[in-house]
Amino acid sequence: MSANFHLDLCAIFLVSVLLIAIITRRLYRGRTNMVFFVLVLSVLVTAVLDLYAEWLASNNNIGQSSLLFRTFIDYLYFIFRNISSPIYIAYVASIMGVWYMVREKRYLQILWIVPFLIDVVVLTLNLFTGWVFSYDDNRAYYRGPLMLVLFVVAFYYMVASLIVIVRFRNLGKKEKNIMLGLFLPINVVAVIIQMINPQLRLDIIGAAIYTVIVAVSVQRPEEYYDYITNTQSGMAFVNELKMAQRAASPLCLNIIRITNNKSLRASIGLEKNTYLLRSIADKLKYANDMMRTRADIFYLDDGIFAIVSSEHYTKRMEDMAKMLIGYVSEPIKIDKMEVLLEVKSCIVEFPRDIQTANSLINFINDIDDMVTEKNHLVAIEKVASTKDFKMKNDMNTIIEKGILYKKFQMYYQPIYSVKDKKFLSGEALIRLIDGDYGFVSPGLFIPNAEKTGAIHQIGDYVFRDVFRFMDSDEYKELGMDYIEINLSVAQCIEYDLVDKVKGLIEKTNIRANQINLEITETAVDYDPTITDSNIKKLSEMGFTFSLDDYGTGYSNIRRVVSLPISLVKIDKSLVDEIDDPQMWIVITNTVNMIKSMNKKVLVEGVEDARTAERFIELGCDYIQGFYYSKPLPEKDFIEFVKRENAQK
Repeated sequence: MSANFHLDLCAIFLVSVLLIAIITRRLYRGRTNMVFFVLVLSVLVTAVLDLYAEWLASNNNIGQSSLLFRTFIDYLYFIFRNISSPIYIAYVASIMGVWYMVREKRYLQILWIVPFLIDVVVLTLNLFTGWVFSYDDNRAYYRGPLMLVLFVVAFYYMVASLIVIVRFRNLGKKEKNIMLGLFLPINVVAVIIQMINPQLRLDIIGAAIYTVIVAVSVQRPEEYYDYITNTQSGMAFVNELKMAQRAASPLCLNIIRITNNKSLRASIGLEKNTYLLRSIADKLKYANDMMRTRADIFYLDDGIFAIVSSEHYTKRMEDMAKMLIGYVSEPIKIDKMEVLLEVKSCIVEFPRDIQTANSLINFINDIDDMVTEKNHLVAIEKVASTKDFKMKNDMNTIIEKGILYKKFQMYYQPIYSVKDKKFLSGEALIRLIDGDYGFVSPGLFIPNAEKTGAIHQIGDYVFRDVFRFMDSDEYKELGMDYIEINLSVAQCIEYDLVDKVKGLIEKTNIRANQINLEITETAVDYDPTITDSNIKKLSEMGFTFSLDDYGTGYSNIRRVVSLPISLVKIDKSLVDEIDDPQMWIVITNTVNMIKSMNKKVLVEGVEDARTAERFIELGCDYIQGFYYSKPLPEKDFIEFVKRENAQK
């Protein structure tokens, strides 16, 4: 057997293993994956055809009919060998997110397909001229002058692919660009060797090795595949969005949220929930095939699917969503159980409706709040025009501008001391006044800041500004006992929290016992080791602590007992239930329990005199709420405390 025969066998083995892995793991779904699948398949067919041609060439007793068949095999070989080049360019353009340019611009379509058509024309002419390849009377294989055309076209595609990679290098990672660019040198070396020694063909084994390299380094199926649903992963989705944003590539998305996924998982178990999600994914794949939307399907975790198409198939995407909604409108049988899904579905045109990848991701995270209708398809236009929607999707920018241009302000809400009948403390509350949206609720910007990490800068600002205020002569004249400062979850687990606070104390004339730090049960339990350490060190410095929002969660009594908490704040959600006799019993016992542990009780959210009186009679130590005062800017707070305390 010739060396080419063995090289082809190696190529077939490599590509076959790769192809089997793609098929068995269903890694051919999605536009880019499908193009790569076709590329691998073309390399495999080319290798098989070349191997068969080698076998025929080694048969010295070949007859006329066998020679015709060998010629036919050679034609197929050249067709599949040459078609892999335009397929590769399509793959490069797709993975870099610029394939839409080819769809939209006719001249790019011509540049992409015409060179391959030239190959087809040249091979067709060979039927009559033998100017590409031929056989002599002894059945020996010869190359004709037009073989050079095939080499020129192949070189054209190599250079074109390199131009695409270099031109759009900023759209992909450097490592991927390098691996994609290896296509040119590997093929150039193979072609040069083949031109020098026509009997030794390295192009097939080179293509096989390269496809394996691309599969491992560029495709990276482990990173972009979700094994729960057999779809693409959330990481792949984020990568697709950011690539589309950089390339200015329009996308049509259908976001589908199974709103009761968590409760279903808790009731039917993880195994059955996985089966349920996989069945939904299968329905989406079926609908995708039926509607011919050529969409990629992603699972973003927590019951969220995203169907993404780079083509303008809005109507087909809507039909897909309606098909799924029809599927979930009836109970789904799992073993002997029946479950009913609650689905929210929304069509988004990117970037027409939402301009940036981060804004779109924020929308998906907040889709439960943004889209109120269940089991019904909603177009983004119905919610995108609202101020709340725009504000939420611009929240990252709003916070960044707030930090950069100092749009954050500190407000203070007076706290009434029942024993002293005066306002001897107050709670420091952060506020954000944006130039475009005006007042931005802390309930909106704080959760977002915690997700992005901006909460650390905001928290540092709160400490600095409150300490500045408390160190001023105006504050000292008030004769107040302390100011409460809220510690976020992120701040509680800061390794340098104690050092930062200690540094501020040393720069001012404020004593640690003039500051009361508020923590929540969620913050305490997020990372108990670090949080407990920070609380202990700050407590040893003289800071006091209060437990905020008591009654909103599971209210871990162990935390109240074990931590150095001197004050427990009863949440407004309990205050609003005082007219319920059963809840009043709970509230009464809760207050008595806390008092029996020698801790003080503060009641939040008191809005009328009757409520205030009931809690005062119950023995609560502090009252806070709109009945006395809303949160006030610094100057108004000073005036309020002076005026009210002067009347006592």
